[in-house]
Amino acid sequence: MNQAFLNSAVPASGLPKRRLLRQHTPTVQGFQQVMCALSVIGLLYLLTVDRTGQFDSNYRILMVLASGVGFFVYRMLGVFSRFARGHEALLSMLQAWAVTLAIIIAIGFFTKTSDLYSRQVLISWSLLGALSQGAIILGSRAVVRLWQNGMQNHLRSVMVGEGWLAEHLLASVNKNAFLPDKIVGLVDTGGQAPKLNSAVPTLGRIEDITGLVQHFKIDRIYLALPFERAAEMVTLQEQLQDQQVDLIWVPDIYAFNLVNPSVRELAGVPIISLSETPLASGSQAFLKSIMDRVLAAVLVVMLAPLFAILAILIKLDSKGPVIYRQMRHGWDGREFSILKFRSMVMHQESDGQVTQATKDDDRITGIGRFMRRTSLDELPQLFNVLAGTMSLVGPRPHAIAHNLEFASQIKSYMTRHRIKPGLTGWAQVQGHRGETDTVEKMQARVNLDLEYINNWSVALDIWILMRTPLALLMNKNVF
Repeated sequence: MNQAFLNSAVPASGLPKRRLLRQHTPTVQGFQQVMCALSVIGLLYLLTVDRTGQFDSNYRILMVLASGVGFFVYRMLGVFSRFARGHEALLSMLQAWAVTLAIIIAIGFFTKTSDLYSRQVLISWSLLGALSQGAIILGSRAVVRLWQNGMQNHLRSVMVGEGWLAEHLLASVNKNAFLPDKIVGLVDTGGQAPKLNSAVPTLGRIEDITGLVQHFKIDRIYLALPFERAAEMVTLQEQLQDQQVDLIWVPDIYAFNLVNPSVRELAGVPIISLSETPLASGSQAFLKSIMDRVLAAVLVVMLAPLFAILAILIKLDSKGPVIYRQMRHGWDGREFSILKFRSMVMHQESDGQVTQATKDDDRITGIGRFMRRTSLDELPQLFNVLAGTMSLVGPRPHAIAHNLEFASQIKSYMTRHRIKPGLTGWAQVQGHRGETDTVEKMQARVNLDLEYINNWSVALDIWILMRTPLALLMNKNVF
């Protein structure tokens, strides 16, 4: 790499002259935020006055609560993102509005203030609030698209890239109404051309990039080359420095086996996290922890009679303790003692050996068979959630002996422990419950667990919890 180039880019102090990560929030996103907030507040005021004739202190408190919770949740879920497509923005808004309402309802339940409000007002407010915000988001996007198509000169851009990353970027830029860029052509890099190259023409070869910029009046160039061609990107940057053209590097981090990747800033320098637990810090991790403990506490209280009935039936069915304990790997591989209702007769296995339950397994008791099919044997894990060793949603924890066996056969198997294990998970609601008697079955489960970690959000957790009852009824592969 050219040392003179490096010296010119970095000041004598060794620190960047300015922050390299900057917020690029257009006016439209700010408009959406303000209008959505005003529509929700205005609807609450109008509906309350229409129904009760006044806007008393209780509803003013609700207005403040909704504004505060909504600001936190909408920001956390990234609702007003300029890079989201129309349907993605709408879905994100609906998820955030649902989470906001759920938090408000939970607060009302625990503070016993729910009866202070008109149910007709709250139901109407919930529905009309979603409709008004949807109209604002979709309407503003439509106006921006019309303006950009009819009134604004696009930034003429070219793509210098190859493979999946270039394909994805090409499709995303040209379909996003919030970006002023218009990719008008590709530059032949000598590698694998994007499959979408029929959508835009190939303007020339990378060796002629300077002439192409001048001839086609290019404003912006996207560099999406693999890491092994990094030296060429340095050369291109030097060549194009005097061409009055924006040069944007798109690092191909997807060449790595990523786990919860992110981009942050440290002392003014952008850092890319290639593998990190989602629960290390942040508002979403905090909200997940609060949601876990609150819902677990509510469920323990509600299900206390069922706990007592199952405990009696277990004692009547066979000798032994009601609760069965087993060591499992938890968050970051730390071992913890998982709690289950005992569903088998007492038996002894060799040290380090755990035999999975199979169909017609004679070790399973009568009540145990019912509990295992309905997953009622997992209910004591609510106390694991309260203790913080488990979550309501996450990869299901396997026996340590099984982990040691499969870790040597499946790549990135132990990566599934970068998040807390759960009572239910993404793999379970996709039908991957029960016995994992082959490497292929376990591989499918691990793939879904990693997919969950990489896409984890509180909204996804809520969606999985909503789907879990149906998954329990539909799955027949549980013994």
